[in-house]
Amino acid sequence: MGGKTADEVSQSHPEESCLFWSKPMSTRPPNGESRQELTHRAAVVIDQIINDHPDQTIVSVSHFGTILSQASRTDNADINDPYAKHVQNLSVTQMSHKNGKWQLVAFNERLDA
Repeated sequence: MGGKTADEVSQSHPEESCLFWSKPMSTRPPNGESRQELTHRAAVVIDQIINDHPDQTIVSVSHFGTILSQASRTDNADINDPYAKHVQNLSVTQMSHKNGKWQLVAFNERLDA
């Protein structure tokens, strides 16, 4: 399904498209991964980076899917479906990890505003 718009996919694969949007966290598109799998995959890498650089500030530049998936790990995130929120290009999301707990400090903030 690569290279198609959401409308094109919903027309050519209506059942799969409906399932993907009705159960977004657990549905895996053909040759892809579910959002739950993405969240886990990103968490493994981010946790490793944190373990490799204890007590250091880490800056990561990432795609909106990774940002949303990791923001959903925080204690104060108000995100039922993490992908229901929009992340603007060039926005800043800041998370803090202390004593094994995540805190969402800033979400989707624009520096030029």
